[in-house]
Amino acid sequence: MKQTMLLTKNLTEFLSQNTGPVIPTMLLLSPAGKLLASSSPLPASRLRTQATLAYSLWTIYLPSISSISAALPPTTAEVSSFEIDSSSHHTAAQHQLSTITIQLTNGLMMIRALDCDLLYVALNISDINPSPPISLSVVQTPPTSSRGDGSGCDSVNDIEGLANSDGQISDIVEFKKLSDDVGRWLDQQLAGFALYKGDGRL
Repeated sequence: MKQTMLLTKNLTEFLSQNTGPVIPTMLLLSPAGKLLASSSPLPASRLRTQATLAYSLWTIYLPSISSISAALPPTTAEVSSFEIDSSSHHTAAQHQLSTITIQLTNGLMMIRALDCDLLYVALNISDINPSPPISLSVVQTPPTSSRGDGSGCDSVNDIEGLANSDGQISDIVEFKKLSDDVGRWLDQQLAGFALYKGDGRL
């Protein structure tokens, strides 16, 4: 039997148990972008702003996600089985992408569409001294010609810059992993929960 009641108190407690330095803010949104549950040190007004931002970004990126999903080739299992039954729809379902991770100027945001159509949002943002977007090119090894050119300070700065970049990338990987873990748990716990058409306006 489909569940028709969403126990936001229990979800809020779960979110609060999983927030921390890596993911200080977690939100759960309705399909229309309404904030349903949250755990964060940020004030309520900021949470509503972040919820609106997350929903807006999701609606912007959603068409691209659908296009990417449809463009992905079939899996090996699909190729080996010669079952045609609505293959285009079947392939899209197999490759349906449900998560986007966005690097903002002051942190990271991950948005995940749960199986029950709710949106789970993980945030790691800072209002103080926002850092510029990370460029993955900064982790490339400096040219060997820079060694032994007599500029010892420059070499030290290059090494420090690479170390900082490696640390930032490690933080992103950890953020993504923890966000995915929480998203999978929510999918399991909310399995069977379904929104009626009228609920989509929440």
